[in-house]
Amino acid sequence: MKKQPKNSGKIIDINRREIRKRKKRAARNRFICFLAVIAVITFMMTPVFNIKWIDVTGNEKTKFGEIVKASGVDYEQNIFRLNIKKSKAQVKKIAYIDEVSIARHLPGGVMIKVTERVPVACIKYANGYMLIDKTGRLLETVKEQLNFPEIVGIKLAKQKAGETLKTTDEQRIVAMGELLDTLKEHELLERTSLINIKNADNVTFIIDGNKTVKTGGNYRLDYKLKMLEATVSELSRSEAGVIDLSVEGQALFTPEE
Repeated sequence: MKKQPKNSGKIIDINRREIRKRKKRAARNRFICFLAVIAVITFMMTPVFNIKWIDVTGNEKTKFGEIVKASGVDYEQNIFRLNIKKSKAQVKKIAYIDEVSIARHLPGGVMIKVTERVPVACIKYANGYMLIDKTGRLLETVKEQLNFPEIVGIKLAKQKAGETLKTTDEQRIVAMGELLDTLKEHELLERTSLINIKNADNVTFIIDGNKTVKTGGNYRLDYKLKMLEATVSELSRSEAGVIDLSVEGQALFTPEE
């Protein structure tokens, strides 16, 4: 039988003492860290970190006060109590607001950056018109059509600014958005006075006040509008009629009788 070294008991005792020391040091370090965290949290809650300034950028249509009120950010509010996620969601409810970011600037500042929606068309509403963006978001009511094409083929009922144009056929809204985007790219939007989205597979619109354009659907829409531009360039502004883009590779003009 193998004999244990005479000093083995001492080695075990030394190891145990070392383990106890390490446990005590670890407990002391945890306690110190705990006190440090409490001290930091307490400091963070002091008036040093109360909100002293609020800045808003990117807004043209929306007033500073409306954005700040919607965000729920208050002067002298502790900056760390600010719920940024909730504030962003509230600001995005404003009709003209598309995107929003909110950032803390220590010790006492809040920066709110917004991107606003752009009105590109209008739809009849009550005794005036409702401006809408390319996604069908309702932006604001105006008395006159201004310089925006009027959307027809869909009724606006019991809706208000900030909501999205409702329809049982979402494809009509998609087709409208694609057409508005492409018309803008080709600088034809300002020449467009009316867009009929009743049939999503054949949206029609009027340019120059007297030329009805049949798209035949949004397939290869960019190419179709290039053909439209070429055709219109050969016509005078006074020539009225129908331009049919539904035939592949052609733009057929039929003069008004």
